This record gives sequence, structure tokens and C-alpha cells, in this order.
Amino acid sequence: MEFQAKTAQANTIKSGCIVVALFEDNALSASAKLLDQACNNYISKLVERGDANGKAGKKLLLTGLHNVAAERILLIGMGKQGETTAKQFCDAITAVIATLKDSPAKNAYYFLNEVKVVAKDDAWKIRQQVQISHNALYTIDQFKSEKTPAIKLSKIFLATDDAA
Repeated sequence: MEFQAKTAQANTIKSGCIVVALFEDNALSASAKLLDQACNNYISKLVERGDANGKAGKKLLLTGLHNVAAERILLIGMGKQGETTAKQFCDAITAVIATLKDSPAKNAYYFLNEVKVVAKDDAWKIRQQVQISHNALYTIDQFKSEKTPAIKLSKIFLATDDAA
């Protein structure tokens, strides 16, 4: 598994999956808003209908959105905007990687640094995204009679403001 920090805009990326945040008050993160605008407010309509909500760890995988270069968009709930706890953030990443692990996506962009986590900085958020994702994808087949099927996901990009 390869991880890379990269400056990017969600609405212009060709990727297997883009991961963006949704909050309990049905507010979209900045990158989710860009994607929503690109697909004529389709994401907002889904949220208004109740197909997605911002409860921490809740997720909705969208495919085939018009005017969006990415093959999939994964909306992940982050709790109350501005009040996301460290536990909620980590649980959300766990939910994200569980979804990506079973998807055909070969790469993914996480736009989760936009989420304000109470008493945590960007370095902490990046470290958690890498550690949790790496741990969830790690497998030991040495002592198994049947090997674990290979995961298609091979690269995760962490979208940052300045590709630090």
C-alpha cells in the first residue's frame, strides 16, 4: 500500500474513489460542495431525501455521477460540524477503509483533512488516516492454507492544502 500527500481539488480528479465528509446538520465539506456543484446538486438532493446523513461513521457510496471524473464518491458521516471527536474521526476512517477494501477502486483520495477534529491538528489527522488504513489492509497469509484474495486498492492520496 502506498500513501501520498497531494494538493488536489475533488471536482477535477480522476480516481477510483474520492472520500468526502458530511456532517449531522446535512452540511457538506468544502470538497463535497465542489462535487455537488459539478453534478448539479445531486449529492444535496440525496441528503435532503434522507439517503445519506452525517452521523459519525455512516457512509454512502455513489457511482456514475455526471460531470465528476472520479468513478466513485464515498460520503462519510463525521458527526457535528466543528465538534468531531478523535474517536468519531478514527471510526469514520475505519468505515471508509472497510468500504474501499471491498470495492474495485485501485486508488482513493481522502479529503478528510478539511474536518475539524477537537483538539487535534493536521499532522494528527494525516497520521490517523495512514495508520488506520494501513492496519485495516494488512494481512498475514504465511500460516493460512487459503490465501486472502488480493485487494485492488494500492494507493491512497491524502488531499492537503499544501501537499506537506
